Formats: sequence, C-alpha cells, structure tokens
Amino acid sequence: MLIPALTRDQRRQVTTLSLVIGTLALVALGHVWTQLRTIEYGYGFARASRLQARLVEANRRLRTELAMLKSPGRLTALAQTDLGLAAPEPGQLRRLGRSADASWAARGLDRLPGTLVAQAQLREAQACGPGGVAAGARGRRGSPGTAVTAPLGLLWSSASRRGGGHRF
Repeated sequence: MLIPALTRDQRRQVTTLSLVIGTLALVALGHVWTQLRTIEYGYGFARASRLQARLVEANRRLRTELAMLKSPGRLTALAQTDLGLAAPEPGQLRRLGRSADASWAARGLDRLPGTLVAQAQLREAQACGPGGVAAGARGRRGSPGTAVTAPLGLLWSSASRRGGGHRF
C-alpha cells in the first residue's frame, strides 16, 4: 500500500499541526514540572519550619540552662564547695577607685566578653601589693588574707587564691 504524496497545502497543515501539538506537549510538561517543584518547595518549607521550631525550643532550653548556671546562688555554692573560697571578713574589704574603669573604657575593652572579670582582676592587681593587700590598707603591704572589692561588686580573697587559683 502506497502513501499518496501530499500536496503543498497538506504538508503545510501537517507541519502546522505538528508544531501546535509539540508546543502544547512542551507547555504541558512545563506545567507539570512547575507543579512538582511547587510541591517539593512546600515539603522543604514544612521541613524548615519543623527544624526552626526544634531550634527555637533548644535555644529556649539552653537559655534557661545558662541562666541557671550563671545564677549567683549556684556560683556562690560552687565557689564555697568546689573551690574552697569563703566570703571575706568585713575588715578584709577595700574599695578600689574608678580609674581602671576609665582606662578600660578608653581602650574599648569594656565591651569584650569576660571583661568584667578581667577588669576586676586588673583593678585588684593595680591596687594590691605583692602580698595581695590593697595599696594603703592600714599601711601593711604583704599582709595575707585581705580581699579587694571592685566597683562592680566582685570579691576576691587573696587568702583563698594562694592555693593555686586561676590566672587570666
């Protein structure tokens, strides 16, 4: 069986019909592809939302734990039990001036993490003589057991540090 030759007009119609069908097929495939991508993005968004909820909850728990760990009562108990520190006697306290605060602030060091402790230690080192006594404390340099209070209210007892305290 032979296929008759197409006329020029028939060939044009077949070509046009083929192009229309091909274009519709491409449009349909593009539509299906975009719908699939939309669904995938939706699942990804749901996963990200669940992850964010878990991270927010973990952040809340960690902030609560940090607040508990930084509580003054807990730190006082640890200092007394684990480190063997004791509160200084009233006669052992000396108040430092604010000159160290100004020098730290002038250098921009007052905003660094851990600066409060470092400031208190710097003030103590500047005010204390070799034996840990505040300069001018009843004129007795080198007397053990004298504590220095920083303007921030931090207490350091030289008697409790002699047993190998931390150096910063």
